[in-house]
Amino acid sequence: GRLRPSPGPTTSAASIPASSSGAAKAGGHVAKGAAGGGRRDDQRLAVAAALERPVVNCLGCGKIFDCRSTSNDIIRFLDTGGVCTFCGKKVCLSHRQSADEEPTAAPTAAQPTAAATSAAAAAPADSATAAAVAFKNRLVDYDRNSAKRTTVIDDQSDFFEVDTNAWLTDKEREEMRARRAVEEAAEASRKRRVAVTIDLLGRRVLV
Repeated sequence: GRLRPSPGPTTSAASIPASSSGAAKAGGHVAKGAAGGGRRDDQRLAVAAALERPVVNCLGCGKIFDCRSTSNDIIRFLDTGGVCTFCGKKVCLSHRQSADEEPTAAPTAAQPTAAATSAAAAAPADSATAAAVAFKNRLVDYDRNSAKRTTVIDDQSDFFEVDTNAWLTDKEREEMRARRAVEEAAEASRKRRVAVTIDLLGRRVLV
C-alpha cells in the first residue's frame, strides 16, 4: 500500500550520445586545425611582406596580384611560388627574375651545361637589372621633383579678360578697362606715327 518515490534522472557515460562525444572530438580537432591555419596565414603574411614587389602582374594574361591581402587567390599564388592562378605562367616576384621564367623540374645528370650557361648569363643579367633599376629610380626622382623645377607660362594671362573673368570686382574691372584703353591708344598712335629722314647731302627724303 505504500507509494515508492520514482528514481530521479541519472547521467552516465552510456547515456551520452555518441554524436556528442564525436562532436567534442571533432571540435578539438577543428580548433587544432584552426590554430595551424593561423600559423600558415602568419607565414604567408611574412612571405608577402618580404617580397621585393608586393604588387605584381602576370605578363601572360595581365592578372594583377596584390600580395598585401590574404585572399584565397593570393594564398594559392604564394603557395605555388608565384605561378599565375589564371594562365599558369610564372610571375616575377623580384627584379632579378626573368620575365619568361617557367617552373622547371630538378636538374638531372643529362643537363650538365645548364648550370654553366646560367652562371655565364648571370653577370650580364645583373648588370642589366642594375641599369634598369637605376633608370627607374631616376625617372621616379624626376617625377617627384619636376614640379619644383617646372614653370608654367600662361600666355592667356597676358591678355585682360575683363568681361569673362567672374572673379573680378567692379573696381578691378574699371581699372583694367582704363589700362586696356591706354594701351590701345598707344598702339594706335604708334601705328599712325611716320618717321621721316631728311638727307641734306644727298638731297633725299626717306620715309
